[in-house]
This record gives sequence, structure tokens and C-alpha cells, in this order.
Amino acid sequence: MQGLSLQEGSGMDLKYWEECLFNRENELKRSIEDLSSEISGNGSSDATDMANNDIADDAWRLVDNESAFSEIMELKKEFFEVKHALFKVREKKDRYGICEKCNKSIDLDRLRARPWARYCYNCQVRIDGNH
Repeated sequence: MQGLSLQEGSGMDLKYWEECLFNRENELKRSIEDLSSEISGNGSSDATDMANNDIADDAWRLVDNESAFSEIMELKKEFFEVKHALFKVREKKDRYGICEKCNKSIDLDRLRARPWARYCYNCQVRIDGNH
């Protein structure tokens, strides 16, 4: 059973979605900045520190940095999806909540869970299956 779509008068106007997206954008910015700072802090630039480090410490630092880089990349992907959704809410109001593949309404439950969703559930499943 599908829930109400955004266009069927769910009681949630575009200001609601804009606020949700704006808040998520700010959360993502902070997370990206925090992880970037963490990576910067993990480097050992002092020659004395470098001489005192053993290979295992260096290896763990490298693994930590690689993990943080990977997480930053995932956060940046989501950040750009949120920015795209914000653009639609602000500039293309009639397109927010509409699947970019089939042009049908995105289910309201899906938007509640992922306000930056570009595709309806069925199209997303097909897209994910192609990867």
C-alpha cells in the first residue's frame, strides 16, 4: 500500500521540505568539515614524532585516513543530492516530489525518509539493479 503523494495535499508544503533539506545540508557540511579536520590532525609533521612512530602506528593512521576519505566521499555525494533537491524546492517547485525517470509522484513515505530522493521506489530499484 502506498502513502499519499506530495501532490495529493499531504499538508506538508514546500517550506517544510525546504527546511528539512536545509537542515540536512548543514548537518552534512559539519560532518564533512569535522572529518576533514580529523584527517588533517592525523598527519604527523613533526620530525621527532615521525621518528618515534613505528610502522604499525603509521599503518593504522593510513587506514583511519582512508576510511575517513571514503566517508567524506559518501557524505559529499549525499550533500550534492540534497543541494539538487533544494534547487528543485526553491526553483522548480512543480518538479519536487516527482520522479526524474518516470515523472510520477514519489511516495510521501519515501520523501519523509529521504527528502532528497530523485526517483520513486520502483525506478530506484531498477537503477540500483543496473549497478
